[in-house]
Amino acid sequence: MRPGVEIESSLIGTDPAPRIVAERSLTQAIQNVLNNAADASPQGLAASATWDLSRLEIEVRDQGGGLSAAVAERIGEPLVSDKRAQGGMGLGLYLTKTVIERLGGRVDLMPHPPEGVLVRINLPLAPILSSASWPSRSEATP
Repeated sequence: MRPGVEIESSLIGTDPAPRIVAERSLTQAIQNVLNNAADASPQGLAASATWDLSRLEIEVRDQGGGLSAAVAERIGEPLVSDKRAQGGMGLGLYLTKTVIERLGGRVDLMPHPPEGVLVRINLPLAPILSSASWPSRSEATP
């Protein structure tokens, strides 16, 4: 949604990569994290995805000014935002966190020195795998 922002990306995991069914809410949750990072860091951001047979981890790192201490304590709660001056209402990250947790995952935000924020999304693959993705664990393990 921010075509002028460069994204440095990396994908690391077992081969073949899993085929996931990304329902609309999951797609929007990941887009929200990317858009927030792009807003904080218009000079560019880094995104990576790593996976194994059971988990998917997505990390998005911006080079923005970070989070204020007051917001960092409550981030992910509804109506908590460092972007109020730009019209942010504090709902995007709350909805992202809700979607990821509904799928059995977790969203963590942490400072990323020297500046910026790292958002880590950790998801179990089972709820989002397409039925034609990988062999079952018992089939994959000799």
